[in-house]
Amino acid sequence: MPNPQENPNLSATAASNITGESQPERMAKTLKPHWVFAIALGSAVGWGAFILPTDWLSTGGGPWAR
Repeated sequence: MPNPQENPNLSATAASNITGESQPERMAKTLKPHWVFAIALGSAVGWGAFILPTDWLSTGGGPWAR
C-alpha cells in the first residue's frame, strides 16, 4: 500500500481512502447558474436539430416514410 507521506501528489482525501478510511471525496461546486442554463439550452437545440427531424421525416411522408 502506498504511503501518503512519501507521495506529495496525493490529496488528503485520496490519502485517507488509501489508508482505509471510508470518507468519500467531495467535488467542489463550480458550475455557475448561467452555465447550467447554457447546457440546458444547448441540449434543447441539439435535440431539436438532430433528433426531431428524423422523427418528423419518418411520420410526415419524407424520403424515409414508413
